Amino acid sequence: MHIGASYAGNDTGRFHDRTYSLGDRLSWFDQTEHRYMSEWRESENVGNASEACYATCVECQAQLYAVIVVREFIVASANDVGRESAWPAGYPK
Repeated sequence: MHIGASYAGNDTGRFHDRTYSLGDRLSWFDQTEHRYMSEWRESENVGNASEACYATCVECQAQLYAVIVVREFIVASANDVGRESAWPAGYPK
C-alpha cells in the first residue's frame, strides 16, 4: 500500500514494503512527531484511508488489485478484489 509507507520510519525500520493482514495495525509515527501528519497520504484524516493496491493470487499467480480500507491505522477490510486489468475507477495506479 502507498498509505502508511513512509521511507523515513522509526526505530522499527522504514514503513515501506511491509506486509499486513486484515486486522493488523500499520506501523506509523508517534502523534507527537511532525511526520505523523506530514507523511500520511490523506493528511486530513490521519490513520484512515481507502486505496487500491496491487495484489497477486497465491494459488494461480494472477495479477490483481485489492481495495483496502484502513481505519485508525488498522487494516479493516478488503472491499473489492479483481483482475489488475479491471482497475477500479477513481483509484490511482
